Amino acid sequence: MISCFPNQEFFTADANLIDLATKVSKSNNWDYHIGTIISGEDFLSDADLANEAASEDYKKFEELAAHKSAKLVKEMIYRLK
Repeated sequence: MISCFPNQEFFTADANLIDLATKVSKSNNWDYHIGTIISGEDFLSDADLANEAASEDYKKFEELAAHKSAKLVKEMIYRLK
């Protein structure tokens, strides 16, 4: 599939931004993983079998992920100054 602009299958992140995100994550004691993202729209979990047995429901996880993402970006911007 070559449908990304301009005819790329994936984008390579800026090494300086990866380093900065890593530093912010470490300073907040967050778990993180550096690697390929298969979709920016889906939250996938081995624990979620779509049978209401997951420890956190999607809506709560979505809210937590949004707050954590916002904090990450805000701290990265602050450190860029």
